[in-house]
Amino acid sequence: MNKCVKKSEDLIASSCETREYALNIALKRNEEVNIYLDQVKSFKSVVSEHKDPEELINNDKIKLDLCEIAGISKKVSKQWEQKDIELSLTQFFDGFLVPAGESFLEELISRYLLRLGEGLKSRTQQLIDQLLKEKLTKKIIEILTKKKLTFSCFNARSKSWVEGASFLPETSKDVKAIKWDFENNSRMLYFGLKVPMTNKIEDVVIFNSSNINIKKMALFNGFIGNPYNYLTFGRLVGAEDPVGSALSWQAANRDLSEVKSLFKEKTMDISTFFAGAFMEAATAKEIYSLCESGKLDNCANLTIVDQLTDICDWLVCN
Repeated sequence: MNKCVKKSEDLIASSCETREYALNIALKRNEEVNIYLDQVKSFKSVVSEHKDPEELINNDKIKLDLCEIAGISKKVSKQWEQKDIELSLTQFFDGFLVPAGESFLEELISRYLLRLGEGLKSRTQQLIDQLLKEKLTKKIIEILTKKKLTFSCFNARSKSWVEGASFLPETSKDVKAIKWDFENNSRMLYFGLKVPMTNKIEDVVIFNSSNINIKKMALFNGFIGNPYNYLTFGRLVGAEDPVGSALSWQAANRDLSEVKSLFKEKTMDISTFFAGAFMEAATAKEIYSLCESGKLDNCANLTIVDQLTDICDWLVCN
C-alpha cells in the first residue's frame, strides 16, 4: 500500500492539483492543435488552386482527405476502385459544394475543420495516457538516479538503449522500457505490452529479469510467453473528468482482477497496482478497500506528488 494513502480520501486530489492536471491536458491538446493547424494550411493551399468543385476530384494529393470529408473513411476508400471513389465524391460535391456557389471553398474548408475536430476529440484520451506515462517515467528515472542505481531506457523512436547518465527528460515520451539493477536483482519495466497470457495490452509490466534482447523478436516473444518472468502489472487511468475516470477504473479493476486470478491458477503471486487521476469519492473508496484487502497491492493518484513518488519507489524496489 502507498505510504501516503492512509484513508480513501487521500486519493482525491486538491482543487489546485486538479487544476494543474487539467492545465497539463489543455497544453498537450494545444500542442496537438498546432499540428492540425499546419494540416489545415496545407489543405487550404492545395484546394485554393481550384476554381470549381469538379476539378478537385482529379487531385490525388487530397483525394483521401476529400473522402473523409464526404464521410468515407480512409480505410474504406483505399479498398474501393477509382470509379467508385469519383462517383461518391461527385454526389457529395453536387449535394453540398455546388449549391454553395462561389463560397464552395469556404464550405469545403469548414467541413475539413469539423473532421479534424472529431480526430482531435478521439486523440485527447491518447494525450492523457501519454501524460500519465511521462509523469511515471520521469519520476522512476528521478528515483533511480537518486539511488545511484545502474539503469537504461529503451527509446522507441531510435530503437536503442540509452544509458541512464545520457538520458534526457524531454525524451520521456519516447521511452518504451526501463531496465535497472537492484540488490543483486535485475528488473525491466515495459509500457504498453500485449501479454500472451492475458491477450491484452497491459499499461505497465515489470519483469523479474532484464536479461533479454527486446530487439530480437523471437527471443523476446519466448521471454514474455513465460509466466515466471512476470513480477508486476499496473494500469494508468486518466480522463478529462471524474465520471470518465470512474468508468475507466471499473474496466481497469476487472482486468487487474483477471490478471491476479490467471497467475494464481499457475501458482504464481504477482503484484498489481492502479495509478490514476481525477478520482471521485466512490472510486477512491473502492480502490482503497481493494488495497486493504490485498486484492490490489498498491495505488496512487498521479496528480499528488507524494503518492507518485512513493509508488515509483515501490516499483523500483519491489
